[in-house]
Amino acid sequence: MAKSDHLLAILWMLQSGKKVTAQYISKQLEMNIRTVYRYIDTLSASGVPIVAEAGHHGGYSLLPQFIEAPLFFDAEEQQSLYHAALFAEEAGYYGNAALNRAVSKIKQHALDPSTSVPILDVISYQPVRSLEAETLLREIDQAIRSRTTIHIQYCRANNEDIQSRHINPLKLTYWKHAWYVTAFCQLRGATRHFKINRIKSFELLLKQFDFPDDFDVQSSFMNSLLPKQKEQQDELILTGDTSTIDSICQHWYFKYCLVEQDRNRAVFKIETSVLNEQVPSLLIAYGTSIRVVSPVEIKSKIIDRLNELIASHQ
Repeated sequence: MAKSDHLLAILWMLQSGKKVTAQYISKQLEMNIRTVYRYIDTLSASGVPIVAEAGHHGGYSLLPQFIEAPLFFDAEEQQSLYHAALFAEEAGYYGNAALNRAVSKIKQHALDPSTSVPILDVISYQPVRSLEAETLLREIDQAIRSRTTIHIQYCRANNEDIQSRHINPLKLTYWKHAWYVTAFCQLRGATRHFKINRIKSFELLLKQFDFPDDFDVQSSFMNSLLPKQKEQQDELILTGDTSTIDSICQHWYFKYCLVEQDRNRAVFKIETSVLNEQVPSLLIAYGTSIRVVSPVEIKSKIIDRLNELIASHQ
């Protein structure tokens, strides 16, 4: 372990708020006790307010007024970071190797033994991650940070045609078990969202771009998916058992369309195009636990979708 790592480890022990003896540090870090004394002197000389108390109940501690840098975390914060790492791994996070090193340091130097014990589990939905996908995410992340235009070969959904695009990458988003890059598409002259696993090739160009002033970093992705008030809307009325009505009303899209809900009935205002093209397939999944009251035409569309499914499996 490098000297800087030893110094950091000692600081981590001291920030717990408890007195820590030189013998304890020596045992935990497997170093000579004289070396511990030298590291304590080094930290003190650098301005860290270490208090040394002699005697049977003595030891080293930090002044209560010491303002902790963001580098230091209490036991609850350490546990939360550990759990966050599990979610990041499930998402196929491209910096997972570095994250694992950070978690290893937390587990190694935590004073509270329970901090390194996983009390939460995340069942991975991700398929086996490829090195190419991880590399692509990392390179796009670097392009966003350096504000560099990239050239991609992109395959649209349900389309075998591959298009060449020059895009200015603005943000990476993980949504519904997939990664997306939000970017200004020079071909379309507008902001678009590109699914990472449809990018067939990637090339970093020697061209910088300015970050748009009107770009909403926090909500740009979801705003493109949510209902648009200017679009024509129709009313959808559903009845069903209470749990199913609750489930539909909590759906990521339909909760923004909800107008009225009671135990067995819900009313939505939905874009006409979404209502006709996507809602019938969604409602099929709920089987007989849901019924369409209005518009009646949706019932026919559901029947048509079912017939298509039956025909495809015969």
